Amino acid sequence: MHGGGFGSGAGWLYDGSTVAQRNDVVVVTINYRLGALGYLTSPALDAEQGNSGNYGFLDQIAALKWVHRNITAFGGDPSRVAISGQSAGGGSACAMLASPQAKGLFSSAIIQSGGDCLTAPKSTVAAGDQALAPAAGCTTGDAAAQLSCLRSKSAAEVLAASNQARAARWQPVVGGNALPIEPLTAVKAGTWNRVPVLMGAARDEGRAGIGYLGVRYPAAEAVYQDRVRAFFGGSADKVLAEYPSSDYTDPSYALAAVLTDSGFQGGLGGCFALGVADLFAAAGTTYFYELYDPNAPTLAVAPPPPGFQLGSEHSADLAYVFQNGFRQQASPLSAAQTALSNTIMRYWANFAGSGDPNGENTPQWPAHQANGHNIVQLSPNNVSVMPDYRAEHRCGFWQSLGRPAVGLRPGPGR
Repeated sequence: MHGGGFGSGAGWLYDGSTVAQRNDVVVVTINYRLGALGYLTSPALDAEQGNSGNYGFLDQIAALKWVHRNITAFGGDPSRVAISGQSAGGGSACAMLASPQAKGLFSSAIIQSGGDCLTAPKSTVAAGDQALAPAAGCTTGDAAAQLSCLRSKSAAEVLAASNQARAARWQPVVGGNALPIEPLTAVKAGTWNRVPVLMGAARDEGRAGIGYLGVRYPAAEAVYQDRVRAFFGGSADKVLAEYPSSDYTDPSYALAAVLTDSGFQGGLGGCFALGVADLFAAAGTTYFYELYDPNAPTLAVAPPPPGFQLGSEHSADLAYVFQNGFRQQASPLSAAQTALSNTIMRYWANFAGSGDPNGENTPQWPAHQANGHNIVQLSPNNVSVMPDYRAEHRCGFWQSLGRPAVGLRPGPGR
């Protein structure tokens, strides 16, 4: 399931042929409705269908049902299906764990940089969604009349209106029979679709946010401090003291470290992802990784400010999972990176087959334990258990501030 913040992306961006040819697996990529067309909530739609806000999510479940019915004809095994995705796709895989409609359709889940599970109560997005009709010029009549007006618009008109009306991100919503409960709440309660989980993130997730935030490079100290104060309010002085820009080559890198470690950019990595992994590990078999490659291939997803080094940014793992098959990859893998990619593909394929990434010719990957133990670092020429993930991302500091709290939205998404 592709990423893109539930508003962009497509299945054609992912070429799974190398994974399939080298690892005796079938790779299925899908499309699903995006933006307002996939995730609009509406009282009028609820009155008609009883469940609005999850059309894109229902598309994903429909694709999963298709795989369950038909994959045997392609040489696949319907009893051994790993749902997987990165970013919004990883959040979608996490949401599947709480969906009664997806129960029994998969045997394991791979969540790449989707750490906060990217769902929201319907009530928190209702105001933004109700602004869609006026933005599209549908202002007369009751909710049903406005819905009829929206249906008369072209897809391009609806998407243009959604970009104007919706300040929050699009995402699956909690409520209705597709997703009746928050995924992490379901895990805590023991009511989830219990399967082995493989999850992780990139070391420098927050660096991708620098371009999105419009921060220039080199960055001014005042810009760094202003961003931190805007994000963390009364805790800003403590954050600035913990992450002084003098510890970094530029204030922009200090800001990126803050975004990564705190989980502010949607809980994609850092301490928030660790909290989610600990939660899964307490409830079932879990494997946790961090991709670290300072020279990871550049991507054409979100161009950085000129001169800014993205390192192991958000989405960097896709180049390794698909071995040059991610079509937004702007530079090829080196020989050492290709060797790492071969190991990662093998781990993913093993996990799809058995719920365990371990197998012949791969370094041992122990199951995750709470408090940051047994996290595997995936790096060129070094695949090994990290000595102290918590220290790397200063999780003790963030916990002293009351962040991140698993199950709470840490900040705006992509």
